[in-house]
Formats: sequence, C-alpha cells, structure tokens
Amino acid sequence: MKAVCVLFVILLAVDSSAAQNAAEKATSADAQRWNEFLQRKYKTHAALCRAWQCRSEPFGSEMLPGHLESSKWYPETDSETVCRKIQSGGIFRFAVEKNGKESWHPLLIAGKQTFRTGTIYTFSIRAKADKECEISVGIWRDEGNYANLGFSAILPLTTDWRTFTFSFIPKESCSNARFNIGRFKAGIYEFTGATLKQGGVTALTADETLESAAIPLIDKNGYAAGDAVSYRWLPKEAAADFGEFLQEQQKTDK
Repeated sequence: MKAVCVLFVILLAVDSSAAQNAAEKATSADAQRWNEFLQRKYKTHAALCRAWQCRSEPFGSEMLPGHLESSKWYPETDSETVCRKIQSGGIFRFAVEKNGKESWHPLLIAGKQTFRTGTIYTFSIRAKADKECEISVGIWRDEGNYANLGFSAILPLTTDWRTFTFSFIPKESCSNARFNIGRFKAGIYEFTGATLKQGGVTALTADETLESAAIPLIDKNGYAAGDAVSYRWLPKEAAADFGEFLQEQQKTDK
C-alpha cells in the first residue's frame, strides 16, 4: 500500500519524532481503510460477528498440567534429536542443540486433552528465546492420523518476554488430543505462565465495533496489530478478510 511505502522512506530520516508521527498517521490511515472495507462487506457489526464467530464465555478450570512444569510436559524426539528441559523457579527453559531426523522434532507435548467442537478455549503463554525466531502452537489428535483440530498459530519470539493469547473453537471433538509446541531450531527457549481453559472471548472485544470503526489491523501471523509485547490472535476468518482487503488495496494503488 502507498501508506506503507511512504512510511518506509520516512523511517530512514534522522528525526525519530518525525518518523514516529509518520508511522502513527500511516497506521491510522490503514486502519480507517480496513474498517471502511469491512463496513462495505458486512454492513453491520452483527453480520461481521457472525462471520468471525465472535463469542464470549466464562472461563472454566485449568486444563494444562503443571503450567509448564518440566515434569508434566514431555519432548517428542527421535534418534538424532538433542535437547533438554531445565526448570528454574517459575521459568521453564527448553534447550535444543540439534533437530531430529524428522524436521518437526523436537516437540513439547501435553497429552491426554479433551476438546469439544462448539466450545471456546483460550490458551495464553509468555515466551522468549536467545535470538529472534518463530515457533508454533496447536492442538492435534494423539492417535490415528494425528490431524490438527482447528487451531495452530505462529509465535514470533525475541529476546524479550512476549505474551501470546489465543481464543479458538475446535473444528471437531476429540477425547484423546495433545497440545503441541514446535518448530524449534537450535537455541534456548523460555516459557512461563502457560494456561489453557474453556471459555474466553473470540475475535473481538466489546470495544472493537464496526460502527465505531475500531476493528484492529491484523499482522502476517494473524495477531491484532498495535502492541509489541502482548499478542492477541484473531480467527482465520478475520485473517482471510484482511488478505482480501490487502488485495483490494494493491489494485487501488496501481
């Protein structure tokens, strides 16, 4: 988009305050166009919420064993994987020295989970690594074809703590499922505050309405844009709409 191109050029300027002002203006303009796109497509906030499956349910009890205590989570490895778990107070460190013969090894797994379609679940975790990288989280069958149950996401990590929150609705029920953390490369990863519960708020908060043009922009990994420390994941329907919006903007800018 033109605004993004202009922003990139201005960010090269020496005057950091001018660059910050330009960034705010570009983001504001992008957000306005995004909300106008949604208003044309859905007309009302109720219609948008139906498409994005906006729901709110009270939280239930904790589902994850041990809140990432190393004794309650196990790494799935193969003969070539080299990794180790380190528990230090409330911080769980996972050191990966070598990936396995299979590209997805190692995985961190919490098994024996039950998920029901139509129910909201919310997973939250704080994480960082010894360098910038991306890892993944998701829920999968722990038997048969080991299919994904309708939730998987990328966590972009840095050397600073970031909080990630995901509210999702499984696409099918499963009484023998597992929660995976994966896509590890050689490095040291730190986790704390992991929690998984029934309930939560999917898609949009009460303040994010179409009528007030307050629907947030979405980044490449499906998170609501705007906060570099706390990441809130939006459903795939929202990401699909944002992709459609970007395609429309590219055509307009030509």
